[in-house]
Amino acid sequence: GWQRLLGTLLGVPSGVLVATLLTGRASAALAGIFVCLFCAFYFMTVTYSLMTFWITTMLALLYGLLGQFSFGVLMLRLEETAIGAVIGATVAVVVLPTNTRTAIRTDTRAFLTSLSTLIEVSMATMFGGPRGTSPSEQARQVDRDLQQFRVTAKPLLAGVAGLTGRRSIRRALRIFTACDRYGRSLARSAERYREPVGPPPAAKLAQAFSAAAARTRRNIEALQDAIEGGHAPDLASATDDLDAAETLARQQDDDDERRCGGQSRRGATGLLTAVHALRQIELAVITAATNLGGRERVPLARTGG
Repeated sequence: GWQRLLGTLLGVPSGVLVATLLTGRASAALAGIFVCLFCAFYFMTVTYSLMTFWITTMLALLYGLLGQFSFGVLMLRLEETAIGAVIGATVAVVVLPTNTRTAIRTDTRAFLTSLSTLIEVSMATMFGGPRGTSPSEQARQVDRDLQQFRVTAKPLLAGVAGLTGRRSIRRALRIFTACDRYGRSLARSAERYREPVGPPPAAKLAQAFSAAAARTRRNIEALQDAIEGGHAPDLASATDDLDAAETLARQQDDDDERRCGGQSRRGATGLLTAVHALRQIELAVITAATNLGGRERVPLARTGG
């Protein structure tokens, strides 16, 4: 509301100036209207105040083109914008009191759920599990959930409303953006690896990779529970499983190179990329948990063949 009011307040003198300069020049006024409309839609995703500024300027040009321009019309728009801001704020607080931070927690849960599903789908694609949604489609869902989180968090990143929680929201955005980027990398690797590019992975490699993925998904669930319950999460590191998967993937890479005369390394290279992507996702989850006061514990090393 205050951004719209500010944009209207700045747009009134701008509209008066532009409409006065273009009085009697219909072609120039019409071109100015299209320019203002373009700028309004272009800056809509940046800030509402700039969008409202250009719309107010455009209205001044339009009224001038119709021969009905007056300073009183623009002042009426300013008054109506102020009244609308007060009514909107009242409705938001009294009638539909959904707290922005509550909506952010809901969007956070949706994002983390999609991210966990992406890991599950990627593992199923790579190692012959049941196939449903493709990794690429699930990665697009993760990206859509990230964009929704951005939209919901926007009020807390602009103006006086978000001064107290701005740092934590921006930190969460950086972490989620990293998860989204490496999630797409994991999906691409899974799609590429499922193609018949060589011998199937060794059982130990599949076991290590699946164990790392399962532990990362459990960490994501623990992070979700901590956000919902307001307590510090307790996470178990997947570093050992990731290290084992990377070592085995490199061994398979060398074996494939010797077997194929150095001409086919595509499969294991895709696995190494997937290991790196999963490692970065796990690191981002651990970082988010640490910011919530959580702690990371290293599980006891497993023994056996």
